[in-house]
Amino acid sequence: MVDLLHYRSRGLDAMNKRFSVDINKYIKGNILELGFGEGKCLLELCKYSNVDVYGINNKKEKGVYCKEDLMINAHKWSISNFKLPNIYFYDISEGLRFSDNFFDTIISQFTVHYVKDKIHLLEECWRVLKPGGNAFLHLDTLPTIFIPYIMQRNTETPRLVIKKNNQIIKFSDHLKSFSNIILADAENSVNNRVLYMNKENSDNLNLGLQFNENATIDLLCEEDFNVPPIYWGIRSVYDIE
Repeated sequence: MVDLLHYRSRGLDAMNKRFSVDINKYIKGNILELGFGEGKCLLELCKYSNVDVYGINNKKEKGVYCKEDLMINAHKWSISNFKLPNIYFYDISEGLRFSDNFFDTIISQFTVHYVKDKIHLLEECWRVLKPGGNAFLHLDTLPTIFIPYIMQRNTETPRLVIKKNNQIIKFSDHLKSFSNIILADAENSVNNRVLYMNKENSDNLNLGLQFNENATIDLLCEEDFNVPPIYWGIRSVYDIE
């Protein structure tokens, strides 16, 4: 099985190209990366002083089984003079194992695609952000090759589908009631969607969406194009409460 998204760049340079703000301005205090992959972005963040860096991967793979393994990757990318981050391995769809109001900044690249309950994750990001904290999340991507037909039915967020009376509602329209959450095209690609979250106070977030687990499916492009099967992540479906 081919996972075309795994091999994308995950460094801070990619973050700055993807978002229309300078991520470096938000590197302070406690920082969390969801889906740190091989750890390039984590290691670059660890070079900053007065920050505590945390990362979560869904499972132990790609040569990263403990934080000491990041030393090998640091050498590969010529990254030096850093302290090792705090890393964890678990399914973030089930929640974030941190206390309320803990992080100053949360970032994520090419990870939400694979999360089963995406809305629960967004609400959890809000919960663990400090008041005044910010999240920069690469929410979704519309593939340009080998696209499963079902993804073409909702091109704004093909892996996050909201329905009302069996009609698809754009996520951007649903978010109009939430002034501190903005869905936008990525700065470097109109096929990528990014989410900005700014938490002004300690109130929890309820996006008013009910997870429809029965309608949620894995996205797999079979060998129709003389290539190995491609895993495009999970199409998560929600009903408006």
